[in-house]
Amino acid sequence: MPSSFLMGMLAFIVPGYWSFSISRFSYGRAILRRDTRPISLMGVSSESKFSALMAAEPVQRALPLDTKPLEWQSSDIMIVDPDGRSSWNGAEWTSEVVDPSIKATSIASSTPSRELALLRQLFSEDELAAVLSRALQELTGSADGELNYAGRATHAHVVIENGKVVCPEMAALLAPALEERLLPYVRKRYGAPRAVVADALVRAYRPEDRRQSLAPHFDLSAFATAIVPLNPGEYEGGLFIQAGASANDRAVVDSHFGAGDVLIHRFDVMHGVEVTEGSRYSLVLWLSDCEESVKDGCTPWVPVAASEGSPYASFLCGTAAESGSYGIPQNATAAAAWFARGAEQGHALSQYALGMLLLKRPDLQLGEETTDSTRAAGSCAESDKKKLHKRVLSLWTTAAEQGLGAACLILGTASYNGYVGLPVDKPKARFWYEKAAIQGHAEAQAALGDPNRWR
Repeated sequence: MPSSFLMGMLAFIVPGYWSFSISRFSYGRAILRRDTRPISLMGVSSESKFSALMAAEPVQRALPLDTKPLEWQSSDIMIVDPDGRSSWNGAEWTSEVVDPSIKATSIASSTPSRELALLRQLFSEDELAAVLSRALQELTGSADGELNYAGRATHAHVVIENGKVVCPEMAALLAPALEERLLPYVRKRYGAPRAVVADALVRAYRPEDRRQSLAPHFDLSAFATAIVPLNPGEYEGGLFIQAGASANDRAVVDSHFGAGDVLIHRFDVMHGVEVTEGSRYSLVLWLSDCEESVKDGCTPWVPVAASEGSPYASFLCGTAAESGSYGIPQNATAAAAWFARGAEQGHALSQYALGMLLLKRPDLQLGEETTDSTRAAGSCAESDKKKLHKRVLSLWTTAAEQGLGAACLILGTASYNGYVGLPVDKPKARFWYEKAAIQGHAEAQAALGDPNRWR
């Protein structure tokens, strides 16, 4: 296999499939594009981790697919504030997030449980109205909430970053709900008595900005994430949860929201946004387990969950180990081991990631000592390449059959060019490109629409 293919695929595909925005893993090939409108980054430092989100948004639009309905269980709960007083009585709705491909193995005797929690009317009407009013001023760049592109309109406004208040006015509006209700709930429910808000921002998904989508992703840096729609019922579509690898595994959450409702999920729940009509405004809060984790930029809850058998955490540990981030040292061998754990449990992203890593580092497949020579792509002996290619293709095919668009796209590319031990097979390439296109991959859609490609 020509090294140019390997290096090209790693350089071309990996940035899209493995992009982090606000410490999030973004699933699928995201299209990074800059708006032609003069969106301002007022109040956001160029060093801010949010600046990339404001400058270029990962967007992925899948073709229309049936989405799965959410089933909720309701119970009445009482939240007690730090002074021991009852600060909120209301309904908690919970819904299990089930990945149909995950299976019980020796790593975990049962499939890991993931859950959404929807707190009904945690914010009062007055609080929600005040937050929305202030958010509209910040997001539109005008006192009356009307879009002003000549001023400082933006599609995201930072309130808290790395535990520090960036916008005192909005932080003051949020303080009662956060300190008296949200944080006490998270601390008790998830067993994190010192949980704090690490980051918070308000977001706009407006047709005028051409930013109405956010690709499916994991909030790796968040112990828990809280999402508060600020104008529920005024738009179509919105937040969705994706339980598995395919867009068919999506469930729209926004249709269940009422005014003042708050959705809470853990770091292992893949989610995204697809607004199909109207403008959506939301408050997003990323919580950490303690102040020290925020200060150190680490995520200790992820390795713990991985060691307990979560394939999603194993995948995220592998991603962090491959890049050397979030308090996990860079170590390709450890990354491969984490990916292998997730892959064994049927996790499509782990299967895809392991295949990519093995192709880049054949020594990991062969179990050799790491040297400068074995690190080079394609450095394994010719007699071992067939074994390597067989395993990589098996991993990618298994992931693609679950509907992972990234795997479908790379199989199509390999089939079209005759790489990774495959013969040139344009009908097979078209088959995989069509699979990827259904998942919203622009490269596959463009390839299918190019008549010269299929002569």
